[in-house]
Amino acid sequence: MTAVLTTADPRADLAPHLAAYAAIHDAMVRDARRLQRLVAVMDEAVAPGLARWWERYETEIEHHHVREDDLVFPLVADRSPGFSADALVADHVVLDRHLAGLRRDFDDLGRGVTDLATVRDGLVGRVGALAEDLRAHLDAEEAAVFPVLASRVPADEYADLERGMRKGMSLRSLAFALPWILDDLAPDLRAHAEVPMGLRFLDALVWERSYRNLTRPFRAG
Repeated sequence: MTAVLTTADPRADLAPHLAAYAAIHDAMVRDARRLQRLVAVMDEAVAPGLARWWERYETEIEHHHVREDDLVFPLVADRSPGFSADALVADHVVLDRHLAGLRRDFDDLGRGVTDLATVRDGLVGRVGALAEDLRAHLDAEEAAVFPVLASRVPADEYADLERGMRKGMSLRSLAFALPWILDDLAPDLRAHAEVPMGLRFLDALVWERSYRNLTRPFRAG
C-alpha cells in the first residue's frame, strides 16, 4: 500500500464541497471495520444476508475507484503537474483483489458451500487486511488529492466533477449509496452534505427502510 509522509492533515479545514467525497471514504472504512468485528462472532444464519449486503458494498467501492481513475486523478494531474496517480491506481488493483477474494468467501458462505467454523480465522484476517489497506490508501489519496481539489478546482467545476462521479449509477445503486453514506456520518460532514430534496424524500420514504433491512446482519452479529 502507498505511504505518504505529510505534516498537513488533509481533513483540517476541509473545503465544504469536499464533504461528500470525505463521507464516502468514511463509509468505506467504517463498514470494513464493522465487517471485521462481525465475522469474528457471527453465526452461519446471517451469511446469506451478509452476502447480499457485500454485493452492494463492493459495487460502491468499485464504482468509486473507476471514477477516480477516469476523472479525479486526471483532473488533479492537470492542476498539479507534480502529481502522479501511479501509486494510487496500483492501490486500487490491490484493493480490487481483496474485494474479489472476499466476494468468493461471502458467496460460498451464503450458499452454504463453505463451513464458517473452518474458515472464520482466515476470513477475519482477510477482512482485516482489506480494512488496513483501505485506510492506508485513503489516507494517502486524501493527502495527495484533497488539497488540489480544494485550492485549484473552482466549486462550479467541482460540481461538474461530482456529477460525472455519479454518472452511470442506477437508481438501485443510489438507493443503497445515500443511506450508506449518511449512516453514522460525522456531524461536521453532515452539515455540508448537500442532498437534493427529491433524493432526501426517497431516502426517508423507502431507501432508509430497505437499507436497515440490508444491514440487519450487523445488528444480528
